[in-house]
Amino acid sequence: MAEPPGGRAALAVDDPAVRAVLAARAAALAAPRAVVGERPVEPLVVLTVGERRYAVPAGRVRRVLPPGPTTGLPGAGHHLAGARAVGRELLVLADIARLTGGAGVADPDRAYVVVLAGAEPLGLLAEAVTTAQAVDPSSDVPRGSGVVRGVSRAGLVHLDVDRLLADPRLRVAPPPSRPTIPRSP
Repeated sequence: MAEPPGGRAALAVDDPAVRAVLAARAAALAAPRAVVGERPVEPLVVLTVGERRYAVPAGRVRRVLPPGPTTGLPGAGHHLAGARAVGRELLVLADIARLTGGAGVADPDRAYVVVLAGAEPLGLLAEAVTTAQAVDPSSDVPRGSGVVRGVSRAGLVHLDVDRLLADPRLRVAPPPSRPTIPRSP
């Protein structure tokens, strides 16, 4: 596969769910912010893991990757499902269900990856990915704590992307450096 300018390999997207999320994100970025009353309306990307549904703002999603092989990370916490090679980068994958106290993704190799946009991108595993109608994020979401902004009356768990990206539990520590043995003169 030839690399486009900028050095990133192009990703063939044949999965309809991936296309739907990408189309929703493109529309969200291109459209002017809608307003209901005096409150802004925000389109969402919805991740499903088991019976739980999680929401992140569509504008904070860099891309969605189709299911693919995942490599485990020795010594990582149970909330880190592993890593996946994406072009020349290694993307750390978080299991948001485990991080928030639920049962994790059944098979990380069969999970979609929602890549959050940030200085150090982070992948969230999901068994299904959809988009939601534009909603007013402050209308029925009580305040949460940690990486959860709140939970809507409909049971949608709204995630705090900034806190997710800054959470030290979702980073992989570099390997320890080897001690050097001083050479005798």
